[in-house]
Amino acid sequence: MRSSWIFVAFATLLAACSAHQESPRPYLVVAGNPLFNEFNKPIDFKSVTADHIRQAADTVISYARAELQRLYAIDDDDRTFDNTMLYLDDIGNDVDRIASTIYLLGSTHPDSLVRTTAQQKSTELEKFGNEISLSDDLYNAVKAYSQSAEARTLTGYKERYLRERVEDFERNGFALPKELRDSLRSIMDDISEIGTEFNRNIAAYQDELILREADMEGLPEDYKQARRQPDGTYRIDLSYPSYLPFMKYSKSDRARKALYIKYYNRAADTNIDLLRRLLQKRQQFARLLGYKTYAEWRLEDRMALTPENVWEFEENLIKSVRPKAEADYQELLAVRRARMPKGPDKINHWESAYLENILLEEKYQVDDNVIKEYFPLDNVLAGLFQITQSLFNVRYVEIENPSVWHPDVRAFEVFDGDKLVGRFYLDLFPRPNKYTHAACFGMIMGKNTPQGYQIPNATLVCNFPAPMADRPSLMPHSQVETSFQK
Repeated sequence: MRSSWIFVAFATLLAACSAHQESPRPYLVVAGNPLFNEFNKPIDFKSVTADHIRQAADTVISYARAELQRLYAIDDDDRTFDNTMLYLDDIGNDVDRIASTIYLLGSTHPDSLVRTTAQQKSTELEKFGNEISLSDDLYNAVKAYSQSAEARTLTGYKERYLRERVEDFERNGFALPKELRDSLRSIMDDISEIGTEFNRNIAAYQDELILREADMEGLPEDYKQARRQPDGTYRIDLSYPSYLPFMKYSKSDRARKALYIKYYNRAADTNIDLLRRLLQKRQQFARLLGYKTYAEWRLEDRMALTPENVWEFEENLIKSVRPKAEADYQELLAVRRARMPKGPDKINHWESAYLENILLEEKYQVDDNVIKEYFPLDNVLAGLFQITQSLFNVRYVEIENPSVWHPDVRAFEVFDGDKLVGRFYLDLFPRPNKYTHAACFGMIMGKNTPQGYQIPNATLVCNFPAPMADRPSLMPHSQVETSFQK
């Protein structure tokens, strides 16, 4: 996912103070560009072009720079929470609603030009965030306000927000002389570029296994039907709905091994070198800030606090679960000996899901193929909606004929009584060049403004089995859990 940068850090203020503070600035709209949606109106995703993405990113960066100059120009004696901290939060809101939407399109849009342009502009926006996070003027403005009489009287979320922002600035480089901060920014920009390229390589990577009927023994008929080609062979791609069932049901050890190797070497020709460079850059980043390792820096303001705490937790966990894990392993090994008496007396990685499924079916009478019949996607969504609507006392209304980036995408609005309070999108099925895992992509955050409450928008991106003409999307129980967790 997208790297953390200065405006994302301001989300703490959006969450904490937006319910109490009203933005003094108007809602940023650029006529003719659908990414700058009218206040609380759905984004016209269907109309978005690569030119719109370029214009949106360039415009919001220029706009933010101009607004920051106004913030810097305030005399230190005249600084208040509203004209400094809240104003900064407003600028962050303008940038983040454009940056987050562009990031989503870079991860999901089917058009190559739109997608690659979004990825390029996402990197530029991250670099802009890196620039601002090391801005002397911004640090001096926030630091000056923190030393004011008003700041010393702050309590609650305002006090915490101000204190943590000053600490973040100083923790992230303002203890360094300017020339070293410039080096730090260069390293941060490199990390942003590496991350974008790594994710792009994974999403764009295409490979497959072409198999004959004999290699498909054990696989469900609906799985085979969805992948059967006109010549009678089967095309097994590397998406979750293809990979996971194949590793669980295929009786062909040779085919499982081949698919396993392909799956775990996605984009390896380019990404192994990128990972090496990323580790080097992170280490340079940490050392420049005075930390022994990147992990030491990353954990300092998180619950774990230190790498030592993490390792202690891991080691204690291993000790606790090892006896059960070894007993489970012996159960699987007994299945392997019965089914595959030849070969080494150990379980290879590409065998574990297959052997576990046999064990579940034969010893515990648990058959995932039968279980998924109880979980058509529409039923799962209905259950998820029923539970969350009851839990949060809201209702969801699907938007008819929504303007979306792909025909599979569905859109919903969230109401509290008759009041619109949110909007979300579902992009649930795999396709080439799409983000390959499951995640919630935030787009617009909730915030009070002079126009009223800015409703939050988000997209749930998953890779569940797609429905077929004569069969609905049936979800394994693990994917039902994923849908609820996300």
